[in-house]
Amino acid sequence: MFILRMEQSRVSHHMRVLRDAGIAEDVREGRWIIYRVPEAARPLLEGLLTGALKDRIAESGEAEADARKLEACIRENVRGCLCDAPSRAEGR
Repeated sequence: MFILRMEQSRVSHHMRVLRDAGIAEDVREGRWIIYRVPEAARPLLEGLLTGALKDRIAESGEAEADARKLEACIRENVRGCLCDAPSRAEGR
């Protein structure tokens, strides 16, 4: 959400589509669901990202911008801040 600047529900929907396609898998860590690329899908994605899509990704600048946002997310401990914040239901 922080990096993609999208609503959580939209990100969850996209991640569910990727999971259903076998391109992502999820692991629950407390309140968080952590997504990763499964071992079986890595050769396919590596082929795509080092082949025809590599130049298009580099030219778009989006990957570089997302990498900077990820660095800021880690530096600012966004995940920790979200975990420590009271939920909306508790705040009412």
